[in-house]
Amino acid sequence: MSSAYKKLVFAHVSILLLNSLLFRRDISGFDMFLRSKKIIVVMLISIMIFSCRNIDNKTVKYKDINFQIPSSWQSEALNDVDGLLVINSVSEEAWQANVFFEFRRDSENRSLKQSLSDLSRSLKEQKKNFQRILADEFELDNGINVGRLEYTHQIDHIQLHSWELIFRLNGRTRLFVAASAESSLWERDRQVFDKIIQSINVD
Repeated sequence: MSSAYKKLVFAHVSILLLNSLLFRRDISGFDMFLRSKKIIVVMLISIMIFSCRNIDNKTVKYKDINFQIPSSWQSEALNDVDGLLVINSVSEEAWQANVFFEFRRDSENRSLKQSLSDLSRSLKEQKKNFQRILADEFELDNGINVGRLEYTHQIDHIQLHSWELIFRLNGRTRLFVAASAESSLWERDRQVFDKIIQSINVD
């Protein structure tokens, strides 16, 4: 659910609460005054929460896309591989959760299903202790179709849990997004990854 939609829901619920208060006939004027103050306080707190959530994020632009990341995370263009790395500034369990963005051209113009199948075979050869968990397709809130490969693997002694996402853009252009976290922190970090992915907009 987008932040704009949540704000609309909040406004709608606030109006319903106020209407419920103003049109009740079984409360005194003093009770109405107290209830009004309580509702106003709740509304102000809610507005502050929404504002703080926006402050906690920052916008990153990379080529033809832009997206939101936590304010404590950093982004860096990697010119040697022509990609963008977004990384948690804090290292936990000897690993920094990260998301890597890269544009590629698919000369064969493969479907997402075929691309995921080919990617799975390739990663199995490249990644140590590769274990595929799932391969599926879903649609972002903005209507973009995405293929997702979820798997675990190992780098040195570190056990990792990862996503590889493929976005079919205009023509044969593909956006590849790779997200990885230390396995014991996956359930927490995947929520951050999901918010980043859902915030992607194509110019």
